[in-house]
Amino acid sequence: MKIALCGRFNTSKKHQGGSAEVFLALAKGLSKRNEVTVFGRGEPTKEIIEMCKENKIKYYYIPSDSIINILLGPLRALKLMKKHWNNFDIIHTHIGSFAWASTFFRKKSKIITHIHQYLFPKGSNIYVKIYFFLERKLLKIGAKKTNLVITVTPYIKEIIKKKWKIKNILVINNGIDFKQFKFNKKKINKSLFKILYVGRLTKQKNIDKIINAIPLVRNKIQFDIVGDGEEENSLKKLALNKDIKNVLFHGTKNKKELNKFYNISNVLLLVSDFEGQSLTLLEAMATGTPIIASNVEGTRDIIQNNYNGLLVEPTSEKIAQAIEKLIKNPQLRENLTEKGLKEVQKYSWDKIVEQTEKVYLEALNER
Repeated sequence: MKIALCGRFNTSKKHQGGSAEVFLALAKGLSKRNEVTVFGRGEPTKEIIEMCKENKIKYYYIPSDSIINILLGPLRALKLMKKHWNNFDIIHTHIGSFAWASTFFRKKSKIITHIHQYLFPKGSNIYVKIYFFLERKLLKIGAKKTNLVITVTPYIKEIIKKKWKIKNILVINNGIDFKQFKFNKKKINKSLFKILYVGRLTKQKNIDKIINAIPLVRNKIQFDIVGDGEEENSLKKLALNKDIKNVLFHGTKNKKELNKFYNISNVLLLVSDFEGQSLTLLEAMATGTPIIASNVEGTRDIIQNNYNGLLVEPTSEKIAQAIEKLIKNPQLRENLTEKGLKEVQKYSWDKIVEQTEKVYLEALNER
């Protein structure tokens, strides 16, 4: 099959989030048996370019770093796809600008719109609000004119069915690459309990509540923050103003570096107001890192309370209590690690790619 995959590229300037990882992982897996072209928004990193060359994947991109480029994104996406059109059997889009652009090729290809998240981030700046408003509008246009909609969780599927009146929706999970994220027997510093956050620094993620939880924990702990985003400066000011010295900001890391962070950490915290299907949770389970997460939709599809993680209400008091519970109970940490390693096996990228290929073939057979 000739497949066009369209989404965000992680750029050297900033990390774009989970959907970027998903569409590129699909491209890599699908390229083993198919001819794959990727269309991205944002200049790709050297790591992405090397991956594309290694797997014989053609790649093209449009700029994305200013508000003007966001507004012009749909037209630029359409222009890019027309310029590099290659009689694609399947066009599989992961962001709004390309979802809208793909509708102009409905008579030539089967179109699939992939929706990773529906809810708006609360408390974000005006730039982020404009972006998400446009993103949702464009995804809706694409989804209503597509052959199939894919979502990552059942709850997003139900929202789309109800809000957009779309029936042809399928759930396909995100995946994890076990070659990149591995469990190594942890060499834990017994005198310092390390907690970890990995992801975008946004209001939605409630990182400020984790920082505020640190003084409430009676044991000595260190909070490592890996990622970047619009809340970085305000979070640094919060830690400084409260004189909390054991909060370390590490910026964005590549997968090899991330694997090391997981494997030297006692627990991962992800206490978001909402999630789609978090790659961070899958990575933590694959590396045997116990998890404390907020008790919200999306997260509950991956984490079962007191089985492969602890689910809490996202308040500083509840977060501190959960951290202390794990500090005092090494057997619980060991149990969470064991169950996490078992549960994460169902999210293998090999399985997800195979399922996606089957969907493509079924779509083509409908002609």
